[in-house]
Formats: sequence, C-alpha cells, structure tokens
Amino acid sequence: FWQGAIPAMLAKHFGISVPELPAEAVEAAAMSGSEDALDSGSFLQAQTRLQQYLLLCSQFREGGLRDKPEKSRDQYHTCYALSGLSVAQEGGKVVWGAASNKIKETDPVYNLEVSKLRAAMAYFRAQPAIASSVAQE
Repeated sequence: FWQGAIPAMLAKHFGISVPELPAEAVEAAAMSGSEDALDSGSFLQAQTRLQQYLLLCSQFREGGLRDKPEKSRDQYHTCYALSGLSVAQEGGKVVWGAASNKIKETDPVYNLEVSKLRAAMAYFRAQPAIASSVAQE
C-alpha cells in the first residue's frame, strides 16, 4: 500500500486532481472487454488491473484478504489490500466490476477512511493545546 499510494499522496499534497474518465470511455472499454485504456492518464500503477487482482485473487471466500492466492488471510493484508483498493478506485476514478465493489475512500497518508479522519481531526483541533514541560521551564 505505502509504495503504491505515493503517487496519490503527492497528488493530494500538490493539489493535483486526476482527470475523471468520461462515462462513454468507461462504458466502451467495459463493452469491448479491453480495460487497458482505463489505466492511462492516472497514477503510476494500473488501477483497473490492481482492482481486478484484489477482487478476484486476494479475497478469501470466508472473508478477509490475502497477499497472494496461495497464502492465508490475515488482518494486516486485509487492511492494506482494502487501502490499495480504495486508492486504485479513487485514483483511476473507475470502479472495476459491479457498483457494489466501490469501497469508502481511504486517505493515502493516514490510511484511514476519509470521513473518520475528518472527524478525528475536527475533534483534536477543538481540544485545548497541551502545555509543554519544556516551555514552562
């Protein structure tokens, strides 16, 4: 996740928005079976291919995600696979497969769901500043 999220982090930091693909292009690629065009013009990895791998190869039938198909599922890989899936969906502005494959957006820097991160930041901004023992000396 961290290596794959670097382009998303840089785009966020520099305020670069990834252009959204026209709906006609997405529909035409889906109808033709060729999704290579969907991966051009976005971040460095192929977002559609990453989504396919995560949804088809990484999912464990009973729940959870794994690193590779021959490995077992665990919380660590489930967390980072979901984070990678979110970055791939947001970066490419395309959700592979059914609309139900769309997951909530994850902040690429903090690896938290965006709405939860905003709530946490608002909470901590509202708290009084903590006086440092160094400043009091």
